[in-house]
Amino acid sequence: MTLDLWRLATDLSVENAAILIAGGDPNATDVKECQFNGETFLEKRTTGHPGFLPAFEALKNAVMKKQLKAVFAHEADKTNGYSNRISGATWAYLSCPIEDTKFSVDEHAFDYVRPPEGETVQISVEPDWSRTTVDVEDLKTWLRARGHCTGFFFPDGVTSHDSDAVTDHTHARFAPELALALSAWRGLEGQTSFKRGPKAAIEEWIEKNLQDWRGRDDLSASAKERIATVANWGKTGGAPKSGG
Repeated sequence: MTLDLWRLATDLSVENAAILIAGGDPNATDVKECQFNGETFLEKRTTGHPGFLPAFEALKNAVMKKQLKAVFAHEADKTNGYSNRISGATWAYLSCPIEDTKFSVDEHAFDYVRPPEGETVQISVEPDWSRTTVDVEDLKTWLRARGHCTGFFFPDGVTSHDSDAVTDHTHARFAPELALALSAWRGLEGQTSFKRGPKAAIEEWIEKNLQDWRGRDDLSASAKERIATVANWGKTGGAPKSGG
């Protein structure tokens, strides 16, 4: 019952999303022992969930490659004492990877307080994945594009996407171009606006997801063209209309 309540969430931390993908419960804890005084304490279970690490790494990579949108949380002034001066830790929340901010963060990014005027604040480059969040619907779209349509996020099984045999590279009739075309189509399912038209968006998706190609040879330019043509739903030509 408790696990079902996680389905009410519209956004999830990357850490919790990975636990749920792996089939675990984000509420689960393990008893740990302090190495200094021997006292026991409860610690959130992460790597203790079978399958957590591959799911976690896949999510982090997708977020950092901008394949999956996220609200980034970075711990502020972890080392030089700013957090101590405000009697508690604080985080900066960003809508893009910190590298894209050109090392300038708006003061409104801070959650509890703003830095004192004239003072600099160190921000951890590595996101805090227990606070960095993704939209659940975006996450489900990304999972479908990866051919993962079972488990917690798809409790009713695969319905309209009951075609995952197409992306199964072990299938006797596996066709790599068809599989990549389907993955590209799914990968853009949550996007509604295409400045240069759907086909250009599909071609861009393919370039960003070359790791999904499962053919025996490298993906050729002619194969990319065929794949984009098959996946392209905007066959009318001309300038793209609103919504692609």
